[in-house]
Amino acid sequence: MPTNSPIDPAIYSLLELFRGKLEGVRFPDIDREVLEGLAAEVTTQQARLDLLHADVAAAEQLLAAAQSVLLDRAREALAYARLYAERHPELAEPLDAIRLDVRTKRGPKPRKRRTAKPSPAGAGAGDTPQAAVDADNASPRRTRRAVAGPAGLEAVG
Repeated sequence: MPTNSPIDPAIYSLLELFRGKLEGVRFPDIDREVLEGLAAEVTTQQARLDLLHADVAAAEQLLAAAQSVLLDRAREALAYARLYAERHPELAEPLDAIRLDVRTKRGPKPRKRRTAKPSPAGAGAGDTPQAAVDADNASPRRTRRAVAGPAGLEAVG
């Protein structure tokens, strides 16, 4: 009996009986030759199905590659259109509504979650791992400083 066979092991046992102790025994429309022919047909159809699955997998890869090329070109076109819209403001709103975040039909790639970093030695008792993550994820802020100028104080960025 082949491994990963589409034929039930009990059917192989029955076939072995028809090749041995039941050799030459015929029932109405059933004998060893009929069973072996039907088993061969099942094996043939399984092989055909395996080839079709391989074709589907190859087609899925070709589709994903075509979708990727299209998405890249669409992003490029959107970037050019947004530059063009700087001189044609009526295009800004419809272009802003377009989001090309999707990589495949399955949706955007999942974002990696940041894990909390351990607090540095000597950190205060009130520091929590979440506070460390929040501090790591904080965006830099622009600060303004006062500079004395001829007309008094001026804000400098």
